[in-house]
Parts: sequence; structure tokens; C-alpha cells
Amino acid sequence: MPVVTAMAPTFEKRTGDKLVVVKDTVAGVDKRIRDGQDFDLVILPPAMLEALGKQDVISAGSITLLAKVVAGKQNGTVYAGALASWAAESHPALSLLILLASEDTQLTLKDKGMAAP
Repeated sequence: MPVVTAMAPTFEKRTGDKLVVVKDTVAGVDKRIRDGQDFDLVILPPAMLEALGKQDVISAGSITLLAKVVAGKQNGTVYAGALASWAAESHPALSLLILLASEDTQLTLKDKGMAAP
């Protein structure tokens, strides 16, 4: 999600933590997770996150709607973020999820062809 990369400097300045962003297709991210790759926060369509929550891979209570694509071939696709089950108490991961869901992020979303869900 381009907005994560765009918001990385803000996150790093606020928290002092370095953000590592792994980009892949939705299917690629899902496969990485199912193959056991470690992560603290993931952004996928809500239905995929709900399925991962049922498997205790992510903290189901952390699923937060983030953005909806309003232009291009993925028009209408909604994305949500969620914390890995082992990162549910991670201050940096939770801080990033809050930042991505904040009003501060809305302007960046519009610049990237997205809107609030």
C-alpha cells in the first residue's frame, strides 16, 4: 500500500523506530504469512484478515479499516490493517496502525487515489 511508504517518515520521526516495508501482491502477502514469515502489522482486504484472525495468526480485535481504492483497476478494493497475534502488545506496531487510521493520513490517501473506507 503506497500510503505506508508515504507515512514511513512521519512514523519514524514520531516513534524513533525504523519501519521495514515489504511490498507484494495481496496473494503474495497472504502466502508469506501462511508460510510463516514474521511480521508485526499487515495490510490486506478485511476478509483475508478475518480468516487469518480465525487461525490466530493476527489479533482479530486489531483489524482496522484503512482505505478504499477510488481509482484505477482496483477501484472499490478496501484495505484494513491488523497486528500479528504476537505483536498485539507492540507499541511501534500499534502506533503505526493508529497513524494509518488517523486523519493525518487522509490527505496522503487522496494523493494516492484512495479514500477513507
